[in-house]
Amino acid sequence: MKLNQLTNEVALFELRTQIGFLLSESISDYLALTIAQLKNDKQVDLDQLSEYVAGLKILGNSDHRESLTKDDIGINPNSFKELFGLLDSITKNGKDIPKQTSEVFTALKVIAPSIFKKTRLELDVLDKGTKADKTKAINDLSAFSTKVNQLFYKIKHGASS
Repeated sequence: MKLNQLTNEVALFELRTQIGFLLSESISDYLALTIAQLKNDKQVDLDQLSEYVAGLKILGNSDHRESLTKDDIGINPNSFKELFGLLDSITKNGKDIPKQTSEVFTALKVIAPSIFKKTRLELDVLDKGTKADKTKAINDLSAFSTKVNQLFYKIKHGASS
């Protein structure tokens, strides 16, 4: 084995470790499991999924996040620790969600009903659309999941600082 091959192997190992660590987080697990179920034509609770996706769209947008207060949704969305705790508390299967987490996403749904409705309409394709439409919606959801992973990773590092 040559030295440059060893360097590449070390880089690949570190990358696999980071990806595995990132994907072991709760919000990432939930989205990954949901996407896998959708790809395998299994039934998914689209109301819950659209509530989480809409909430994540709001929390991922810095303008929206800055306009929210603890009184509005129950946590300070500008606090890395509180935001990380919220995203980390979402279980892989979407069941047995802590009460506070459920209340935060319900509050986000009430604050921005248009985002929730638009997201729900986009996800309706997964129930009623053609095979091509479903595939496109799943690909869009996978791309969104990647963005959520990046956001979650940044928040996690901000919370530990």
